[in-house]
Amino acid sequence: MILLFRTQFYIEMPTLIKALKHRSVPREKINWYNNSKWIRLRNQKRMDNPLCQICELKGKSKLVNDVHHIVPITNGQNEQEQKMLAYDYDNLCSLCTECHHEVHQMLLNNSEEYYLLFSKFI
Repeated sequence: MILLFRTQFYIEMPTLIKALKHRSVPREKINWYNNSKWIRLRNQKRMDNPLCQICELKGKSKLVNDVHHIVPITNGQNEQEQKMLAYDYDNLCSLCTECHHEVHQMLLNNSEEYYLLFSKFI
C-alpha cells in the first residue's frame, strides 16, 4: 500500500479513487477555480514553474498550460479540508495539457505510477 503525504493528509489509493468518483461536495456548489485567490495562486505557480514538471523529469522542455492539485480537492473530508487542499501552494504541480490528462488517467485507473511520480515532488 502506497501512501502519499501532502500537508496533513495521508491518502490511500482506494480512498483517493473513491473520492474522485464520489465527490462529497459537487464542484458546481463550491467553485474553487472562479475566484481571484485561485487565479493568483495558479498564476504564481505558473511563473515559478513555467515548464511542465513531469516533462522536465523526462528530460523535455514544454511550457505549462495547467496547474494540477497533487492531492485532489475532493479528498478533503469537509469544506474546510477541501479549501486547504485547493489553496495549498505546495499541493500544486505545473503541467502541460498532455501530462495533466495522463495524470488524471492514472488516478482514474487506480495506478500506483501516480504515487511514484508525485513522490518526487514532495
